[in-house]
Amino acid sequence: MDNQNQQVEIIKYNSNKKYDYSEFDCGVESINNYLRENLDRDFKHSLSVPYLLVMDNEIVGFFTLSSHAIEKNELKGAFKSNSSYKQVSSIIIGKLAVDIKYQGQGLGKILLGNAISTSWKSSRDVGTRAVVLHAREGKESFYKEAGFIQGKKDLSLFIYPLKQYEDELLRRIAKVR
Repeated sequence: MDNQNQQVEIIKYNSNKKYDYSEFDCGVESINNYLRENLDRDFKHSLSVPYLLVMDNEIVGFFTLSSHAIEKNELKGAFKSNSSYKQVSSIIIGKLAVDIKYQGQGLGKILLGNAISTSWKSSRDVGTRAVVLHAREGKESFYKEAGFIQGKKDLSLFIYPLKQYEDELLRRIAKVR
């Protein structure tokens, strides 16, 4: 399916609106069930903030963000040496999924980029140093290609230093000038 002519937007979840998830299927039943049964509850209890990928009024993907902390012993290199506490403040992408009908079209990259951008903007108001997630088996290369660093001990943990995002923004701004 070609999404170039379709309206694609990412919207912050609004618990006062009704969304239709009945047709959503990312291929992982636990994530489908989360979307239908727990997303609203988690939002109302301030456990996560969902963002929905909408294409022509259809929910085709989503991600959730929450506060988190990772153990310093999971870090590597300069990022580890610049961390003075046992834990590092982070934002976790708890869920990230795209409907099967739309997988393979770059929408996962759009969601991931938006999650990182949103996290970086939040980090300007509340100190946090990284975006983290736990990758499903078989998805590790997707996150490595996006610039995430695999955890040192927990190999499902992937870490994206927000300084990396900021540096990339500055490089792009410098090119424009």
